[in-house]
Amino acid sequence: NQGSAKSNPVALQYSYYTRPGVLKGYYSLASENIPVLGTYDVIVAGGGTAGAPAAIGAARKGAKTILLEQLHMLGGMTTAGLITSYFHGYREGFSREVDKGILELGKGNGRQPKLKDSGEPDTKNWVKEWKAEWFRKECRKAGVVIWSDVIVCGALVDSGIVKGVIVSTPYGKGIIMANTVVDSTGSADVAIAAGAAYSYTDDNIAVQGAGLPGVNLGQNYVNTDWNFIDDTDIFDMWRTFVVAKDKYDSVYDIGKLLQTRERRRVTGDFEISVLDIYNGRKYPDTVSLHLSSFDTHGFTVDPFFYIKPPSDAHTDVLARVPLRSLLPRGLDGIVVTGLGASAHRDAMPVIRMQPCLQTQGYSVGILAAMAAKAKKTVRKIEVKALQKELVKAGNLPESVLTDKDTFPPAKAEVVDALNKVTHDYERLEMIFWDKSQSIPLLTEQYTASNDPKEKLVYAILLGLLGNGLGWKDIAAALDAVEEWDKGWNYRGMGQFGESMSHLDGMIIALGNSKKAEALPAIHRMARKLSMGSEFSHFRAIAVACQTIGSSESAPVLASVLRMPGLAGFAL
Repeated sequence: NQGSAKSNPVALQYSYYTRPGVLKGYYSLASENIPVLGTYDVIVAGGGTAGAPAAIGAARKGAKTILLEQLHMLGGMTTAGLITSYFHGYREGFSREVDKGILELGKGNGRQPKLKDSGEPDTKNWVKEWKAEWFRKECRKAGVVIWSDVIVCGALVDSGIVKGVIVSTPYGKGIIMANTVVDSTGSADVAIAAGAAYSYTDDNIAVQGAGLPGVNLGQNYVNTDWNFIDDTDIFDMWRTFVVAKDKYDSVYDIGKLLQTRERRRVTGDFEISVLDIYNGRKYPDTVSLHLSSFDTHGFTVDPFFYIKPPSDAHTDVLARVPLRSLLPRGLDGIVVTGLGASAHRDAMPVIRMQPCLQTQGYSVGILAAMAAKAKKTVRKIEVKALQKELVKAGNLPESVLTDKDTFPPAKAEVVDALNKVTHDYERLEMIFWDKSQSIPLLTEQYTASNDPKEKLVYAILLGLLGNGLGWKDIAAALDAVEEWDKGWNYRGMGQFGESMSHLDGMIIALGNSKKAEALPAIHRMARKLSMGSEFSHFRAIAVACQTIGSSESAPVLASVLRMPGLAGFAL
């Protein structure tokens, strides 16, 4: 022990477990003697897509910074993970500097960068070794201390303030103290070890498709999606590596990093929703911009998507990420980046693109350095002062300095949307955005309408919002259906658009009524299922029955499971 750490012991929040599903809490061990290995202004846990940029951003602003990384290669999924190509993303500010830097580095390494038809350098693809070296070189140039082969396994917490981390190194366990911890683990591991709440799959058995690549010599980009992986579970990770060795038995090697797209998300001061993105919500504390289509790699769970599918691969939406979504609720002294941020799992595909996270990480590094210089915690830093620095760095447009929160919408906007929604669910995103306004107005519209088609639309929307007022209309409409409509079969890679049919959405809306009287209509559709039926129909029946929660559904579900060829599969 060193200095104040010896005279004023703080609680060590340990997360000694291998399977989060059986986690029952944490031990606070104030009596354990662990050596303090160093004290820094900023600790960055994880040297990946956002972590390496965060360390560079902090150190360039004068903060004494240490970067902790498990591998011996910086860049995470953009290098060792073999996703060496941008899909979509906001590519201004620091991300533009990264791209130019890689091209310049490549010129001196015997290979010319690929050119676009216009003759301009193509920054969409890169050589992984060049990018990893650029991150390392810029870290060292700025004065970052880099520790490889290190795993962060716990957090120091004192009265709700994260003071440092516990690390496992080749030389044993130790403590590193800091003014600010940047959690760039990708799974909010440090924040969760410090006691933060988090989300992961929730009540829905839904997780984006994942993989582990087989790699031949000379291959630079290998993007896979053939598995489901809980990468917080060491046994599940191990299983994937074992299976991959068999799956890719004829290739040179397998990848170093699991290609997971959905992980644990911290519960922040604010959670970004799908509707926030679709309605272009602005915030007074925006710290990063994100640009992408909904790259879902599987099916969606937000009620909005049950009736109106996400945009296609070529239609981008702009999302803003506020600082509040990077701050774990109830904790100070720590900021979370990347896939560990506070956002609904269906919103994450838009805000997890690599160029956006590179710039986000750099911005968070600047924040951490500002806190260190002022000898304050990150929550005490004035947001406008931070935003001015980010505008100066090119990471944000100047307009963010005057942005105000655009939620809740004006009542006139909701009323206008209600007048249009019966036409192919136009402006549905506005209606679903603010339930406190829309449910009473929908109730009025439903009660006043004499048009059966309009009334059914209002009943379905109310049902999806958790209001069962119109359940009889939905049940009657289902009773009139002779056959299932065209459904959706599970698809991971390249999945865009709907993952539910119109009938699927109706059934889930009816299930949301939580009325046992609605079950006959649902059970009737269940009996129409066959092995030729699409996955989404099975899913709709299961979700509706689960929501109502009646034992009357048990024999119906059991008969579905007895279909020859349906059960008995791990994947």
